[in-house]
Amino acid sequence: MRAVERIIGQFRSLGPYLAIELVLPGGSIVALLLWTYRNRDAARQTAARIANASYALWASFTVALLATGVREHATPHCPGR
Repeated sequence: MRAVERIIGQFRSLGPYLAIELVLPGGSIVALLLWTYRNRDAARQTAARIANASYALWASFTVALLATGVREHATPHCPGR
């Protein structure tokens, strides 16, 4: 029962943002900016996790490409060389 109450509480906290999104033109962006401003700590943590995950994904693809020898094919071919 506590889980249901917690979920309902989270939906209630999103109510004002959903109203802004529905009423204003461009409301999605306004609601996102307002939520980010009011929840700065959570937004910073989320941005840090996204940045770390993006870097890890880029690094793993780079290592995989270099290990398979794609580096030789990655440079553009210049005619006349």
